[in-house]
Amino acid sequence: SAATVLGQEKRLATRGAAIVPFEPGWRTNVLAVITNPSVALLLMTIGMYGLIFEFMNPGFVAPGVIGAICLLLGLYGLQLLPVNYAGLAFLILGIGFMVGEAFLPSFGILGLGGVAAFVAGALMLIDTELPDYGIPVGLVGVVAVLSAVLVIATASVALRTRRRAVTGATDE
Repeated sequence: SAATVLGQEKRLATRGAAIVPFEPGWRTNVLAVITNPSVALLLMTIGMYGLIFEFMNPGFVAPGVIGAICLLLGLYGLQLLPVNYAGLAFLILGIGFMVGEAFLPSFGILGLGGVAAFVAGALMLIDTELPDYGIPVGLVGVVAVLSAVLVIATASVALRTRRRAVTGATDE
């Protein structure tokens, strides 16, 4: 058989060569799982929610640690994939809006906008024509519904807290 090496055609002498099977190691298998587009998106989503819960409950530590690790693993997985940067920007915008929802009195508007931006980003994130290589629409739908439920729950807690009467000591 022939191969091109440094722009020149070279003939390879492979007749009678021994076939040596190569099995990937555990590291290669783990990295193959992380670079699956669906797994990378899930890792980023878990990371995002871990950080949001840590910001909402400072000092709890576990959500922040798990969130940071998952977010970095998800970003590592994305770096090895053909990523559309507009999709990634939408994901980051969506995450920012959802984090903002936890801290600003927007009554769900920021959070729902974040879910919409996250869905748009997830749908356009993987830039390839290969079939079955992108993120499944069903997975995007499940993540969007879970995100919307969390945003609505956060907004409802914020509304209930806002309506509650102020209690505390006075300076009298």
